[in-house]
Amino acid sequence: RIVDVSQFPRQVVTVAMLVVLDAGSSLCAALNAAVAALLDAAVPLNAIAVSVEGRSGSTAAASITFDANTNAILAAESHGPMKLDELEACFVDAEAKLLERRALLPRVSPCEGRVPTSTAGSSSSA
Repeated sequence: RIVDVSQFPRQVVTVAMLVVLDAGSSLCAALNAAVAALLDAAVPLNAIAVSVEGRSGSTAAASITFDANTNAILAAESHGPMKLDELEACFVDAEAKLLERRALLPRVSPCEGRVPTSTAGSSSSA
């Protein structure tokens, strides 16, 4: 679980996605969009999940989700049958893509229970 549910007792956090067209990597795109939405909403997270697709040759592929801060693997899903060496090649490819993308982005860290202050709803008298 990447959402810190201890701060939300007896509540459910639901993120719904609608995939209109699946031209490959839709799972990765959906997961990355969900994490971005949670970060934008200032939901406290235990980890920043980043999903990339790893490939081995032209046929074998796997969606691999990493913790962006520790490189720990959070989840992996293969797209069809593959041999162990193909799966290992997918992991190597996915990790290389993750490191390449990480170099382009600023360092991010999970929210630490911060709740944004909102000025919406506050009124000022003139």
